[in-house]
Amino acid sequence: MEIQTITEIVAPAGVIWDILVDFEHYPEWNPFTYHVEGVPQLGTQVRLNVRFSDGSEVVTRHLICALSPGRELSWRKTNVPLLLWTERRQVLEQLDEKRLRLVNREFAWGPLAPLVFIFYGKRIEAGLRACAEAAKQRAEARVDQR
Repeated sequence: MEIQTITEIVAPAGVIWDILVDFEHYPEWNPFTYHVEGVPQLGTQVRLNVRFSDGSEVVTRHLICALSPGRELSWRKTNVPLLLWTERRQVLEQLDEKRLRLVNREFAWGPLAPLVFIFYGKRIEAGLRACAEAAKQRAEARVDQR
């Protein structure tokens, strides 16, 4: 099962990439994943603090499973062994030298995956949209300052 959002950003991939991997500054701009503890290195564990639009919060630990500079940052979690896995992929698709798409995908699989989407689907989608819009604003402001 999957939730996907696509946001077009007027900025080169390097600008948005720097924002996505600068975990220390997430509290300044990211309303959804408002705190990330850890380092952006493949195979490392990160702690994510997530706040949904209704004010509820969760803290989870994920493993960085994809890290391709200027292209993709993904993290995965085994929520319940043999029953539920989740993964968030943030993929940058360069459209031209000045524009790109930020594609956010939240995956869940395993027998319990349908429950994630029933109980959290709309909140996850709203959070992904808020995160992408905030990243867009931050990146475009940086480009405007140049």
